[in-house]
Amino acid sequence: MSKLSSIGFLIVFVLYPGPQCYSQNALKLEDCIQMALDRNIGLKRQGLQVDLAKDNLQTSQAARLPILEGFYSHNMSSGKTVNYEDYTYINTQYQDGNVGMQGSLPLFAGFSNWYQTKSSKYAYQSESERQQELRKSVTIEVTSAFLQILFNQELLAVAVAKLESTQEQLRMNEGFFTAGRMSKVEVLTMKSQVAQDNLSKIQAENDVRSAYLSLAQLLNLENESGLAIQRPASLEGPVLPDIIDPVKVYEFALSNHPGIASAELLLKSRESGLAAMRAGLSPSVSLNGLVYSRYSELGVNQLNPTAAYPYTEQLKDNMYSRASVNVSIPLFSQFQVRSRINQARIQADDARLSLDQKKLAVRQDIQLAYSAALNARAKYQATEEAIISATESFNLTREKYTSGLSSSVDFKVAQNQLIQAQLTQIQSKFEFIIRAKILDLYLDKPITLE
Repeated sequence: MSKLSSIGFLIVFVLYPGPQCYSQNALKLEDCIQMALDRNIGLKRQGLQVDLAKDNLQTSQAARLPILEGFYSHNMSSGKTVNYEDYTYINTQYQDGNVGMQGSLPLFAGFSNWYQTKSSKYAYQSESERQQELRKSVTIEVTSAFLQILFNQELLAVAVAKLESTQEQLRMNEGFFTAGRMSKVEVLTMKSQVAQDNLSKIQAENDVRSAYLSLAQLLNLENESGLAIQRPASLEGPVLPDIIDPVKVYEFALSNHPGIASAELLLKSRESGLAAMRAGLSPSVSLNGLVYSRYSELGVNQLNPTAAYPYTEQLKDNMYSRASVNVSIPLFSQFQVRSRINQARIQADDARLSLDQKKLAVRQDIQLAYSAALNARAKYQATEEAIISATESFNLTREKYTSGLSSSVDFKVAQNQLIQAQLTQIQSKFEFIIRAKILDLYLDKPITLE
């Protein structure tokens, strides 16, 4: 079989993978996704937001606990002062001090702490769901970049096959010209076509390298050097399965998509925050306690005025305790409470609109993915017949051209028709795959090409 006679087979079935595809360390899609999830800075930052929200929740929960603190003071004084032992004024230098503990327990504040704790809990859960949403976003970005490499490799395969076909045709034209069967113009025209096809191949190679660079950046690598991916065997003649109705996908997403869950929890957090602000209009009740004692260098033991009076005995004799119930009734606070309520109401309204916007975005994304997948599958199936017809036409034209019964123009037209059909099929195949993976992600299905 001559090289020219094998061109039809070459164009249809050869895939030029490039040397990177044969690396022993070539990565599967799942490997790339996991690497991106481990290295993504945005995900790490979101993890810190989750930690911060958790700390805020713990702080809110602790706000219902009592406050207990101790205090101690030691003073060195000189000059005119009051002697608290007999309440007379004296002018002297002396030392004194006090020590004690005090505490406060909130009893009622219009359920403000309870609502604030609920708000913090929902905010923590919202940030956690937001983290899962970012993981899905990174997953689909990596999947898209991975498929872009495979797509560009298949385009490169077609470009290589086309260049080889054109080069073989040029050699034949030169033979025809030597035999006097073809004009010099046709030979020069074919040389120009070889140059154009070589330029297309170089551009296709650059596209493959650019796709690798995009994936390397998603994996947070310094460059694409040494990065290689495995071509899944499932892409060799893929079966394009049926896809689930978008209404069912959306219904599933409403209950399971982390982006929607995050927006719903944020709304609950804002509504609870609004309730907490409104509770600020209610009276608050707290229980307070104090245990206190003091000592002084001027201290005198009333039972034995001439004896020394150690600080330890003074502390024991001067012990004082107090318990009280405090009631605070807000009357006027320069409209600060009202302002905080209005701000909380606006934040709740904004969260409600954000939830509606998220649901709309998810629904539209599902609809677009479903529509694009249907169109891609229909186009792929249509090109199967087009490739068969174009291949038969190319083979017949090739035989006529070899026998001198067809012109180089006819040969090139038949070749271009076959190549265009292949390019359309490649594009529709990868378009279907990425759209199907988007739908799989909304259905919480694992993303794989195996």
